[in-house]
Amino acid sequence: MAAEAEARGAALPGFQPGTARTGRRPRIAVGLDSSGSIDDATLARFAAELDGVARRSRAETHLLAFDETVHTARAVGPGGWDAALRARPLRRGGGTAFGDVIARAVEIDASAAVILTDLDGAFGPAPRGLPVIWAVPGAPPAPPPFGRVLRLDR
Repeated sequence: MAAEAEARGAALPGFQPGTARTGRRPRIAVGLDSSGSIDDATLARFAAELDGVARRSRAETHLLAFDETVHTARAVGPGGWDAALRARPLRRGGGTAFGDVIARAVEIDASAAVILTDLDGAFGPAPRGLPVIWAVPGAPPAPPPFGRVLRLDR
C-alpha cells in the first residue's frame, strides 16, 4: 500500500493493513492410555483432561489413543473429544508401551506431548526436541526416565 502511494506520488497512508500471521499454531499430541491397567473411571478422567487441554491451550490438539501401539489418531477441537470417542469407542485392554505414541507425536511435529497414563509400561528412548508431560492419576510407581510428571490428583 505504501509502495503504491509512493509510486503515484501520493501521501503515504496513515494506516497500514496487518499481514497474516506466518507462525504456525502450536500442536499438542495427547496420548491416552487405554491399556488393561486403566479402569473405566480413570479413562473417563483422561478423556475429560483431553478436553481441558484442547480448550485451555487453543492449540491444534491430536488424540493418540494407545496401548502397545497407537490405535486411534485424530485431531480434536474443544468439546470434540466426547463425540469423537462415542463415534468410535477406544480399544481396551492389552499391555502398555510408550515408544509408538512418542514416535507418532514426533511424526506429527507436535510442540509437546501430554501422555495420560498410569506409567505402567515400557518407555523406550527419550525423544529429541519433544517435551513430554506424563499426566498420571496418582503417585507414580517410579519416576519415568524422561519428561516431567504432572499428578492429576493434586
